[in-house]
Order: sequence, then structure tokens, then C-alpha cells
Amino acid sequence: MRRQRLTTQERSDLRALGVTVKVLARATTATGPVIALPGHLVWQTGQGWDQVAWHDIVRGSWQPASNRLGWWDGTGHAHGLDLVEPGSLPWVFREQIDSTILV
Repeated sequence: MRRQRLTTQERSDLRALGVTVKVLARATTATGPVIALPGHLVWQTGQGWDQVAWHDIVRGSWQPASNRLGWWDGTGHAHGLDLVEPGSLPWVFREQIDSTILV
């Protein structure tokens, strides 16, 4: 099992975003890490970090053949990430979305 720990820089960057910094799962894209936190999914972009709160996702999908993680927000906009190393993130992603929708 891969370590779920954050680097010192990742921890600092995420604290600056104002999110709870407790790693549930992590994966990798071509531009950097994707990290599932208790309240958010955060990922590194070429310009910094982006995030989405779990409660803002109305539907999600995982395409194992292409390693594509996708979701739709409340406005109907589609978003997605191509994971290089998915790890356990797809399962945590599904669990977080399901629990948010059920609540």
C-alpha cells in the first residue's frame, strides 16, 4: 500500500486553501497529486491547486479503462481528471459522493 502522507509543501499549500488536511486517499495525474480529504477533492494544476467540495458534486464516474475520474457539479458542468496512478482514490471518490448524496 502506498503511503498517504503529504509532503511538507503539499501540507502547506493545502492549509493555505483552508481545507481540512487529513488524507483519505491520493492519486497522481500528469500535473501532480489528486488528494481526497474529508470535505474536498483537491488536485494540483499547472498553476497551483484546485478543489471541489464533495457536497458540490451531484454525480460522479470512474472509467477504469481510461483511468478517467469524472463529475458533474450542481450547475450541470462536467469536470474530470485523468489519473496516472489511481490507487484507492476511485473507491474513496465513490464513497464520498454516495455519502454526501444520501445525507
